[in-house]
Parts: sequence; C-alpha cells; structure tokens
Amino acid sequence: RPCRALPALPAGVEALFDPAQFSPVCTISDSIYRATQQTVLLVVGSQTYQDYAPLIAGALLRVRLELCIVESFATEAVL
Repeated sequence: RPCRALPALPAGVEALFDPAQFSPVCTISDSIYRATQQTVLLVVGSQTYQDYAPLIAGALLRVRLELCIVESFATEAVL
C-alpha cells in the first residue's frame, strides 16, 4: 500500500504550529523554568548536564508544573 501525503493545511493554520510564535500559558513559571535551566547548566557544567539531561529536565518540569498550577490558581482568583 503506497504512502499518501497529508493534505496541506489551510492558510493561517501553519502559523499556529510555528515554534517562534509559541506563547506559554504560564509565563511566570516558564520564565522561572528557563532561568533555572540556565543556572543548572552553569553550576553543573555542560558535560554533566548532557549526562543527566533526562533527570534534570524531569525535575525542572515537575517544579514548573507545580508553579504553573499555583500561577493559574492565583490568576483565576484575581479574575
């Protein structure tokens, strides 16, 4: 059975999937995540960071998720 290509997306829809246009829902927790990610990289060094990347990413993402929950709760409470 030959493989068929998917149909082209309608105009404007491609912009929704452009990584440059990504806007996180939890901006504060995302900023903290990015800053912490860079701090960990500086503290442990690039080789150690690469060796333990899944462990580090998992821990940082869990913290980001918890912060996002708190941030969302605070945002909803204000509204």
